[in-house]
Amino acid sequence: GRYARWQDEHFDDSKWEPLLTTAGWENQGWSDEQGHAYRGVAWYRLNAEVPASADGTSVYLVAPALVNEAWVWVNGQYAGHRPYQLPWFRPQSLELEIGSLLRPGNRNQITIRVLNNIDVFGASGIYERMFLYSRL
Repeated sequence: GRYARWQDEHFDDSKWEPLLTTAGWENQGWSDEQGHAYRGVAWYRLNAEVPASADGTSVYLVAPALVNEAWVWVNGQYAGHRPYQLPWFRPQSLELEIGSLLRPGNRNQITIRVLNNIDVFGASGIYERMFLYSRL
């Protein structure tokens, strides 16, 4: 996906399969013909409305539970990387300041590439609700 520029803001993702960020991908049917959990890369894309009042503030993207490694783009711009972590170490969170890449008062596109190369029994990919917040 990186070389096909899936992270680009105007990439057509209409043929992508929906994937929840509240359950691991094998709990959503991602397995092979023998029932083995999928291991590899998954791409997530979501849109977030950010109020105009957030202009000029630090805004953080948080994924409380993410296995094992992630790269993030906001509106097509690279935002950062959460290094590989072994799944049995907690927390497995991603917290990334993305305020400078947001367009307050508009819809913002967040794209996340997740690598999981180990069987973690239902916790593959992003498996808890994500959110944005600002420290006031």
